[in-house]
Amino acid sequence: TGGRPCKCGSSGCLGRYVSALGLLRTLKEKLSDGKPCILREWVGNDLDKVTAKMVSGAYDAGDCVAIETITETGELLGYGLVNVINLFNPELIIIGGGMAAAGERLLQPARKIVEDHALKISQEHCSVVTAHLGDSAGMLGAAIYAKQCLERGQICYFSSVE
Repeated sequence: TGGRPCKCGSSGCLGRYVSALGLLRTLKEKLSDGKPCILREWVGNDLDKVTAKMVSGAYDAGDCVAIETITETGELLGYGLVNVINLFNPELIIIGGGMAAAGERLLQPARKIVEDHALKISQEHCSVVTAHLGDSAGMLGAAIYAKQCLERGQICYFSSVE
């Protein structure tokens, strides 16, 4: 019963933190006390205009708040991955969607958490990478699925959880 409310009806779900929207919310929480941040300058202090891509740019520019936000998000991702690795022992985990654009900025702290907390034999045989298609992966997959359904004369069913 703690953490950010989720659209699933629960609260504290990993996706409320480890997503582009979650990253932005974390950033805004960190900036709520008026901390200086290069992003304030970039958007004329209108934090609603900040994008996840801009946070990555601020990270690259050495902004302390952006670095702290992405690192914290990566660590939370890492703890989520630890559970997946310990339960399912996958060989490969592909990070896609909006978070894939953060690349190594996000994956480095995530991999450190995995290295420190996942079962050694499982984590040694598991790679964590970003999707080559980035934010377009879901859309491309849906298009391929729709094409396959049409070729078979079937009705396509799609579901979206935000």
